[in-house]
Amino acid sequence: MVDAAEYTERLVTPHPRLNKPDSPQPLGFVIREALIAEDLEGLEDQGKEKFKTRLAAADYIALQVRSALWVPQATRKRNDFVEDEVSNPPTLEDLKRKQVAACTGFTLVTSVYLEDNGIDHWVGFANGHWLVAIDSEEDRSLQLIDPMTPEVGQNAWTALINSSVKQTQRNLETIGRAAVLLNGHRLWRNMRPMADEKAVYPWMEEQASVNVLGQQKIADKIAMSFFQPEEGQDVIQAYSRFRHASINNDLEAATRALDEIGPRFPNMDARNRHTELRWVIAGLANSGRFAEAKRIIRSYFETFTFIDDSRFHEAEGDALKLLARASSDPDVAQEAIESYERALKMPKSYHRAVEGKITKLSKQKEKMSSTREG
Repeated sequence: MVDAAEYTERLVTPHPRLNKPDSPQPLGFVIREALIAEDLEGLEDQGKEKFKTRLAAADYIALQVRSALWVPQATRKRNDFVEDEVSNPPTLEDLKRKQVAACTGFTLVTSVYLEDNGIDHWVGFANGHWLVAIDSEEDRSLQLIDPMTPEVGQNAWTALINSSVKQTQRNLETIGRAAVLLNGHRLWRNMRPMADEKAVYPWMEEQASVNVLGQQKIADKIAMSFFQPEEGQDVIQAYSRFRHASINNDLEAATRALDEIGPRFPNMDARNRHTELRWVIAGLANSGRFAEAKRIIRSYFETFTFIDDSRFHEAEGDALKLLARASSDPDVAQEAIESYERALKMPKSYHRAVEGKITKLSKQKEKMSSTREG
């Protein structure tokens, strides 16, 4: 894994393509000149005041990162990836070479500078989008900071669904990650006074949604996961490689990236169809790499063990079923059946569908066993 700080070394602000009258300066120098860490050290015993100062400092750093990385087109308010001749979305290597980035780069750089300045924060992910979050010692503040689209920034506490900031804090402290459900409509209403009416925020959409403005559809529920800074920076890098490998149909690179992610997959939405994982498992199985495919499945679904939702167990069963059929292995089929049975024990399980899968796979397992014995 590349040291995340390496992505910040050559960045200057404002972006050199903006043709500002002042010469660009190193981004790190501009942030250090603000003396943020020194200001925070003097507020160790002042809870609310320190939170306000920490939040203001985080906003300042995010603003400087945006100044360094945002290059709008003349006609559209988005980064000009086409003119920069980089992939869309850009890779993190594009960030180093051309100072061009998507939300992955914006969030990675922001997190690095927040950490350098002693600002506690979380790295957040929802529906393919990365940002950072600042929590307070109280349970009524979860401040989202999005360096790429600052209009998203808000106190998301009012949008939490059956979630608690304190429980999120505990999960991050004990298992190194956390997840919350957010009311998408509430998030949208909170950001709308600042939002571009013509802009589209794909990460806030879902298939079962309602039209709000123009092409924008807002999800009823948005699953957002959080990581501690260092782990979040690692996952950003690995997930970026995984997404680009999937886009480019590069099975080997996708498999390596999944190994790097391990049990920290960022998409915590139980409605996720796990399409990319299934593509990797099918590719490995078709190459006869059954043990590797099984290991990937186990590591991937370990991600969701702290979430009580039957759909994750059902999805694990589906992945193991795919592997069992490809390998004609009755033992793997039995493991798939056991995953389905775990799903049935959970509340809100889709019993009829899962029971149907168990019945069908049990018959196929008998045939696999007979073939093996024969």
